[in-house]
Amino acid sequence: MNLSLDTILTNARELVSRLRRDDTTADTAVSQAQYVQERILSMKQYGDDLAELNDISSHRPKTAILYNIQKENRLVKQLQKENEELKQLVTEHRSVLEKIMHKYRKDIQ
Repeated sequence: MNLSLDTILTNARELVSRLRRDDTTADTAVSQAQYVQERILSMKQYGDDLAELNDISSHRPKTAILYNIQKENRLVKQLQKENEELKQLVTEHRSVLEKIMHKYRKDIQ
């Protein structure tokens, strides 16, 4: 009976030793799995952020184009208004010159 009790104790010690190694291995595996999960979440967040930035940047040129078109439209309207004013001034100038020339011709005769 002694021999089998010693054998049982030895076997129990070996099992405890194996369980400790397995426990350490399991802890290492859990730590690695957590690290991988954190990396995956980090990569997913990076992908989402990158997609959002790409979405924003793809809209930016359109808004810049619209802004430039609006700016150009304001300039065109301003130039059209100035052109109309210049046409009126030229018409008035012609009228005044015609009156002056008419008076001059009248005085010369």
